[in-house]
Amino acid sequence: MLVAVGRTEKPPLAVEWIWGGDTPAFASIGSDGLLLWTLQDSFLEQRSVPLSDREPGLPCTALTVDPSGVLLVAEAPEKATASGSNSESHTRVWHIEVADGEEGVSASMVQVAVIPGSSTVTGMAASEHHALVGTDQGTLIRFSLSAEPGMSDVVVATSASTIWFVGMQALAVSPGVGASLAAAGWRDRFVVFPAPWDDPSCTAIAEYDVPLRDGDHELDGDRNSLSPDVPALLAFVGSGTKLLTYSSPLLLGAVLVFDYRLSAVVRRVRIPQMVRSLALSPDGELLLLGTMKRGAFMVHLASGNTEFLDGHTQGPVTAVAFSSDGRYAVTAASSVLMMWDAPTLLRKLKPPPPPPPPRTVWDV
Repeated sequence: MLVAVGRTEKPPLAVEWIWGGDTPAFASIGSDGLLLWTLQDSFLEQRSVPLSDREPGLPCTALTVDPSGVLLVAEAPEKATASGSNSESHTRVWHIEVADGEEGVSASMVQVAVIPGSSTVTGMAASEHHALVGTDQGTLIRFSLSAEPGMSDVVVATSASTIWFVGMQALAVSPGVGASLAAAGWRDRFVVFPAPWDDPSCTAIAEYDVPLRDGDHELDGDRNSLSPDVPALLAFVGSGTKLLTYSSPLLLGAVLVFDYRLSAVVRRVRIPQMVRSLALSPDGELLLLGTMKRGAFMVHLASGNTEFLDGHTQGPVTAVAFSSDGRYAVTAASSVLMMWDAPTLLRKLKPPPPPPPPRTVWDV
């Protein structure tokens, strides 16, 4: 089931697949900046991609990929300098196209947004034409991926929305060409709203609040006392469902499957560890959960069957992802990244079909 292993100097914050196939490639971000990874026999080869002329390069804080495989990457805020062109603090967002040529993987990039001030981008999500960017100061920005460089149609949330989005940790956009919904998650709640939206207040069409008591677990004490290293997580389930998955440290190892048409939880998946990272296969059959310890769990969403992916010797598993063709999954913990054979895991987890009904004399 384990296909290949790669190493980096510092733990990745996020990973996203660029393409699958016979020569798969994915990207990771973190204190090392942006790294591109390709499969070479049984190991993962990395290449660093500098995003600006600044030396040393800035860390990257958020990463997403649109349906065509184009990356969006946010750098850490660049502090103002006493002189020169950098007179104000700002955060850059980059639009990066990756290609596989005869000389290997190459990347071309354009700066698509500059967020003034010292805001850190904490979440991003992209559909075919639009992207959402959320910051630690509660600003939610929408911009068009089809606009000319310069992104003149950047829309910044109003002051009311800025207050509403403070503390947001997760963003997701429904998959597929006709994607029209987005979700934003906090530790204690999430909301689903139209995206791109016409109303800057981002009126919710569905929402969920984590109760004070969840199942058999008592949530004692202040909710803010939990480790800040365990974020809220969100992901839509496939392109043909009305479901999304949500995890929070307040749920103590549970993942909720939520029907946003009904505004109801329709299923719960539980694992024996806190969930640190989450990804769904493109068809929505498999759920990959990284934990706060050293392992990950692959879950068949329909049946609840679970397989523990052992191999990481240190934790937490900070990032997980599936390739767009569903052939591979990747887990990242500490300085080690592991690529897994997803179809083999699916065959192991998927229940066999029920036996045919017994024949009777009337069938003869």
